[in-house]
Parts: sequence; C-alpha cells; structure tokens
Amino acid sequence: MTFDAVLLDSHTFLWFDSSPNQLSPSAIALIRDPNVTVYVSSLTAWELGIKHASGKLPAAQGLLADFHGTLSRYGFLELQFSVSDALRAAQLPNTHKDPFDRGLSAQALERGLALVSVDPILDSFGVTRVW
Repeated sequence: MTFDAVLLDSHTFLWFDSSPNQLSPSAIALIRDPNVTVYVSSLTAWELGIKHASGKLPAAQGLLADFHGTLSRYGFLELQFSVSDALRAAQLPNTHKDPFDRGLSAQALERGLALVSVDPILDSFGVTRVW
C-alpha cells in the first residue's frame, strides 16, 4: 500500500528521533520516503510535554527542547488540532478513552491520512493504521 501523507503517533515521533530501532522496518521506510508528506500533530507536543513533566517520559527532553527544530530537521510538517478535529474525536466510539489517541485518530480521519502507530486499539476508530 502506498501513501501520499501520514500522521505520526506521539510514540512514533519520539522513537524515530531517539530510538528508531523500536520502529518497524516498514514504519521507518514510510517515514523516510521522500514522496510521503509526514505530519506531526500539535497534540503530540502537548502529550509528550505532559508525560515528560510528570517524570514518565525523560527520553522526550531533547525533542521537547527544540520541537520545531526537530520537525524541520526531518522535513516533517506541523498539524494543528482544530475544532473540527475535536468534534470528530468526540464522535469516535468509546472503545478507547485516551484523549491524545482519540485526537490523533480524528485528525487522521478528517484529513484522510494514515496514522503510523504500533497501537492496534486505534483500528477500532476506523483509521488506516500502518506499522
């Protein structure tokens, strides 16, 4: 399957930056494909920031210190979370309650993007998930 554009789940963005060996070979190939536009959501900055501040995610420190620089270095584009995204997230099935996963899934659905994520529970939202 080929994709023109994808959205990275928060863990995917963090792992790509700090420990790419945690990504599947197909995820790495897709993210590195020069013909694929790669988006990172503003929700990812929020999620990683919250988890880092609570001490749960010390590995995110460097990425958070220069978030926009990291996006630029990899050629990734920032995707803002909109009111339409919020409304779509609220309409998703209650199969998974994590607000960040719901928001990222809604963004992918609203824009017709594949979501690069290891998390199979996101499939319940009807997203095209690749890993």
